[in-house]
Amino acid sequence: MKRLILICVLCALILPALEAQSESIGAKVGGGMAFFGGSDWLDGLDLLGGNNEIRAGFTAGLFFNSETNEWFSIQTELMYSLLGGAFSYYDPFLFDYVDSKITVTAMELAVLLMPCFRTEKGEVHIFAGPDLILVLGDISLEVKALGIAVSADIEPDNLVLFGIKGGIGSTRPLGKGALVTDFSYTRSLTEIFENDNTAVNGLLLTVGYRADF
Repeated sequence: MKRLILICVLCALILPALEAQSESIGAKVGGGMAFFGGSDWLDGLDLLGGNNEIRAGFTAGLFFNSETNEWFSIQTELMYSLLGGAFSYYDPFLFDYVDSKITVTAMELAVLLMPCFRTEKGEVHIFAGPDLILVLGDISLEVKALGIAVSADIEPDNLVLFGIKGGIGSTRPLGKGALVTDFSYTRSLTEIFENDNTAVNGLLLTVGYRADF
């Protein structure tokens, strides 16, 4: 685990420094769906007779792109993200449905390998790479039943998670840079809680601007 984290951090610091044809920096913001997965999470829902649901996700941050040639670049991203999930189940003792929403606030450091395909109006790119997820504090749980909402904070066993990120996007020239649109999928691979393989997932659509220099 520690070795994987170290490799991810070193990649984030070293890879963009490789000789490049051009470099650019930008910012992007977006939202989408966040949900939990993993066999332990799904087994727990089965015991409750519950439904796995999604919650709104959010992300915003900066990226640095280093183009090694006209068809390939390496992009490092530092993103602030709201992830998590939701679930609901019927409680026979309350004679009502219990709705729960879980929020995981995190910083993501991703190093993405990005093949690019030129078009007449810009480019289309795909990307994939390791994602270091730093959980910022406690995990927030909000439960609603009988018209009453109760919230609590849960301390995770691990604040640093190793994950993957991938997706597809496009750029269109705009001014001295480009308008960037990305659709990405993020998934954690290491445990938030000990001996529990619950995974954090996010499907997010972002829009941003890349300044070339």
